[in-house]
Amino acid sequence: MNYLVFKSLHIISVVTWFAGLFYMPRLFVYFAEAETKNPAEKKILQDQFKIMQRRLWYGITWPSAIAVLIFGSILAAQFWPITQYPWLVLKLGFVALLYAYHIFLHAIFKQQQNNNISFSPLALRVINEISTIFLVAIVFLVVLKNVLSMVYGIVGLFVLVAILMIAIKAYKKIREREEFSMPELKNINNDDWKTKLNEEEYKILRMCGTERPFAGEYYLFFESGIYTCAGCGHELFSSETKYDSGSGWPAFYDVIGTKNIRLIEDQSLGMKRVEVRCSYCDSHLGHVFEDGPRPTGLRYCINSIALKHHKS
Repeated sequence: MNYLVFKSLHIISVVTWFAGLFYMPRLFVYFAEAETKNPAEKKILQDQFKIMQRRLWYGITWPSAIAVLIFGSILAAQFWPITQYPWLVLKLGFVALLYAYHIFLHAIFKQQQNNNISFSPLALRVINEISTIFLVAIVFLVVLKNVLSMVYGIVGLFVLVAILMIAIKAYKKIREREEFSMPELKNINNDDWKTKLNEEEYKILRMCGTERPFAGEYYLFFESGIYTCAGCGHELFSSETKYDSGSGWPAFYDVIGTKNIRLIEDQSLGMKRVEVRCSYCDSHLGHVFEDGPRPTGLRYCINSIALKHHKS
């Protein structure tokens, strides 16, 4: 194989490695946030997150990290002795730190697989941004390849870190404000719901009904935007995670936020399933299954009537 072939394989491995490093801490956040749920819901959520973590970590992230090491070593041999390339020496230093970060994430992964939580959701959100910092530093070094540009890049890196910290704190405040101001609708009585909803909406949202397959408004609807709860208007799903599952109902492989839904064990109809409810108004939305696409492996099978689409 020639140099360009190894370079292509190296780039592909880097992309998939970073994909895992970006998404894994997000799953850590979801797992930690599930601690605030009631015991039954907490177990359902955390068991699912552990499955998702194992699939992502052992199926994508670790194999990609090993491939990067192999192909990167082959490419580095083309620049021997590397001391003649200051940018490459610094880049390899960042890559070594990135592998240390990978091992650090592996330790958190093992803890959560054993139901141990060492970091708060906010701390995990900060940890989630570390891979972004490494990505910016490494790309600048590879593309610019000169000492002065490296200095500018490192200064820019610290500016990026400061911006990320401010953004994380602002996001936390926005989340807290939204959660505080969002009206609790769980205690509205049935008469009020009958006034608020039409007959079909009431049957599905409040009586846990199911619309006919292949007939819902959003089954084969793929316009960009946000899907909210038809009962209270709270955000649930993004069009970016919607896909055609062939099941007959709208399907999503992820939610906007785990706090936006509740998962309940459902043993009706002689089957053992996991019901999905809106966490703000307790409306029935559908069910979630473990046969979805990567990276989550989940399929949120949701009634169209339980959703309202808003264009982005």
